[in-house]
Amino acid sequence: MPANTPRGYTYPLLSDTQNFPAQIQDLAQDIDLDVESLDNAIQAAYNRDSVRVTGPIGGTQAIASGAGGASITYSTEVYDNNGMANLGVLNDRITFQTQGIYLITAHVRWDVGPNATWGAVVALTSTGSTVAQPALMSRQGHNTRQTDMTITAPHFASVGNTMRVVAAQVSGVAVNVINASLTVTLLS
Repeated sequence: MPANTPRGYTYPLLSDTQNFPAQIQDLAQDIDLDVESLDNAIQAAYNRDSVRVTGPIGGTQAIASGAGGASITYSTEVYDNNGMANLGVLNDRITFQTQGIYLITAHVRWDVGPNATWGAVVALTSTGSTVAQPALMSRQGHNTRQTDMTITAPHFASVGNTMRVVAAQVSGVAVNVINASLTVTLLS
């Protein structure tokens, strides 16, 4: 009676009647099915919902001090394999087209700030979701070099929910965001 490997390949036991052509054919078919299954899984991973948008529009976006923040606007769709970005209509958000758990990564680069004590906040905000603010990051900005902020967080979303990046700062004057990106990829 043949036995099976953990991956499901059958092989004969010493006590089995030997039939090499049939046994090698069975092994080849098991390997072929296994490789095909792995290839299908890889292709499915490549085709998961994913979008990356960058900006801001016009190269910079002024964020007023202490005004509660502003949604980052995006000008370029780097890739989008399921119509989650619609920059011509809603340039400050993506809309989820498939329910699931997503990995969200947002990056904001602030220009040099006016003083050494200004603070900046970047938050992910979701509409229509049970978690309206899945991630938040704050840090002190710099007055002689640019300040980068990156947030990465998992997030469950339903079809039609949206995701935005909101940036806020408290320096006493407007500070420009000079680079921003939002990347969203379906995990499961």
